Amino acid sequence: MPTTEPCQCQLQARRELEYAPEPPAGKEGKLAYGYLIEHPMAEIVLRKEIGNRKTDLSQKVGVFKDGCQAAITPKLWPGGLKFQLRADIEEEDYNPETMRGYLILVANLKTRVIPPKEELAKLEAYLETDAKPRWCEVL
Repeated sequence: MPTTEPCQCQLQARRELEYAPEPPAGKEGKLAYGYLIEHPMAEIVLRKEIGNRKTDLSQKVGVFKDGCQAAITPKLWPGGLKFQLRADIEEEDYNPETMRGYLILVANLKTRVIPPKEELAKLEAYLETDAKPRWCEVL
C-alpha cells in the first residue's frame, strides 16, 4: 500500500504554536508585540516599491503594508498583518516621512500567538533589518 506525504495544509495544521515572550515587568496599558518602524525601514520599502515618487502618509502606509503583505504568507499571521500607532512616544516624535510611530503587529497581549519564525525572518529580510519584535504600548 503506497504511503503519501502530508500536504502543506496538513503540515501547517500540525505545527506547534509559537508565543511572544512575556512583556517586561512594569510595562502596562494596551500592549502589542511587533516591529518598530524606524528610519530607514520605510524608506527602503518605499524605494523598492515605488522608487522616488512623492507620496502622502496614507499612500506610504498603503504601499508599505502591501509590500510587507507580499513578502510574507498572510494566512500564517494570526489575525493578519496589521499596523498600530504607538502610544509610548511623544506626539512630536511621530514622523509621517519615515512612518516613525507605527508598529508592525506580531502579537497582542491577549493571545501572544506569533507567526512561525520563518515568517518573521521573511519580513525581516524584506525590511532589510536585524531588528527583532518588542513590546510597546499602542493606541
